[in-house]
Amino acid sequence: MIKYIWSASLPAGSCFTNPLYSRSRVATLRNGEPDKKQVVRWRVNFLAYYRKFFGAKPGQCQGIGILTSSDSTNSVAAPDYDDFVLLP
Repeated sequence: MIKYIWSASLPAGSCFTNPLYSRSRVATLRNGEPDKKQVVRWRVNFLAYYRKFFGAKPGQCQGIGILTSSDSTNSVAAPDYDDFVLLP
């Protein structure tokens, strides 16, 4: 599993093993406070991240999860997701 995050404290570009689940890796794509008036678009190359983290080609995808949480920052998060596109 690869988890892509926007962090208030970690620098963008940081990658690490999830401390709560050793089979999961985390990639910080952005950091800092969001501009509430700005639309943010992310495009990631999952295959490249998978190879970087696990050193191999991935098997068949079993699922995609989207989650917003502010539990670790004791703040409030209000996302608005739209227009997901998965490319082969």
